[in-house]
Amino acid sequence: PPTYEDALITSNKNVIMTGESGNTTSGKTPVYISSYSENGIKNFSSDITLTNYDEIKVNDICEMSDGNYCIAGECYNFSNTSIRYGFLLKVDNNGNKIWEKILTQFNGSSIYSCIEKQSNVLYLGVGGSGNAKLYKYDLSSLTAINTNYATSFNDIQLVLRNSKLYRALIDIKTSSY
Repeated sequence: PPTYEDALITSNKNVIMTGESGNTTSGKTPVYISSYSENGIKNFSSDITLTNYDEIKVNDICEMSDGNYCIAGECYNFSNTSIRYGFLLKVDNNGNKIWEKILTQFNGSSIYSCIEKQSNVLYLGVGGSGNAKLYKYDLSSLTAINTNYATSFNDIQLVLRNSKLYRALIDIKTSSY
């Protein structure tokens, strides 16, 4: 069975769930995504492998302005588990892969949160363990937006309200958010 990592309710009231698939394809762990209508009927479910990576960890999903979805997380190969990159996987509203992007700009570019602020421009919470930063990604270049975005926690979420971008996290040391 799949391991669910994140879910969202879409603008048309479908529930999208994503995580790691319980199946392996040629030794690779696929991304799992499924969609259910508001009355509980399954619209689709898919297993999608990344092209050159064995293992994935899904951290977030967002709905894009074109009605499709972007899944974010980290990936690595079993032959070198110390090199980890962030990945973005765009999936259409039928569960088919549109594209994948691997952030190979630096090791540890794990993506913990993503949100589309304008068409095909994503804002990403990247890194972690005291090294998290906010980045803007236009599907080709990655630009640091706020280098004072440091946190020692990976539980961050980006929220867009009235064209303002907010960051939320739970701080287990102070029991606050």
